[in-house]
Amino acid sequence: MIEEDWKNISSKKDFTDFLKFLSEDSQKKKDEWENWTIADYLESIAACVNDSSSFDSSNEAIDWRFTARIFLCGKYYE
Repeated sequence: MIEEDWKNISSKKDFTDFLKFLSEDSQKKKDEWENWTIADYLESIAACVNDSSSFDSSNEAIDWRFTARIFLCGKYYE
């Protein structure tokens, strides 16, 4: 998997594979990552979503509550 594969995500498996890729990439290529801590990473995601008009597009249906639930489950799931 490569970074640009996010464009082809169309299933739960694609999504979980992509998350695994990000996790492994953050360990293997730490020098390429701007945000090394989870706090910095989440803050950066929030800023990017807030600042980017591409997340306002009506062409894509974004379920914000479900997205939040996905991020929250990482706090508790073992």
